[in-house]
Amino acid sequence: MKTKICTKCGKKKPATLEFFHKANKYKDGLQYECKECRQKYHKKHYRKTGAKKQRITNLKRNYGLTEDEYNAMAAGQEYKCAICKKPVTATPNSSTAYFDVDHNHETGKVRGLLCRRCNLVLGMTHEDKLLLYATINYLDKHSEDE
Repeated sequence: MKTKICTKCGKKKPATLEFFHKANKYKDGLQYECKECRQKYHKKHYRKTGAKKQRITNLKRNYGLTEDEYNAMAAGQEYKCAICKKPVTATPNSSTAYFDVDHNHETGKVRGLLCRRCNLVLGMTHEDKLLLYATINYLDKHSEDE
């Protein structure tokens, strides 16, 4: 079995996806740090930068939004999901509640702020309007049976 030495801890480990993350830019297709070292780094970095700073960085990097623009969008939606109109609530993993930023995956244009549930529905259906209409028709058909 092929092995690889982690550049952080210096340990020799099997060169597999069990021990190293995938990275196509490297010759062997694996990260140069083992998963264990990467996890330690990310935990330390996350604690150091803080959850709020990380969220602000992600908003800018992923959607081109500043914190003020995000807050203005939330206020414009009366702090409710753009689809179901319910206020966002904290998740079991976080004591703070944030909206997911909905965007067009082809153009990158931000469309609005959604609760996690509505964002997952769009994602799971690949934003396919025909599938969403078919789902509504299915529910209508079977709600008559009840």
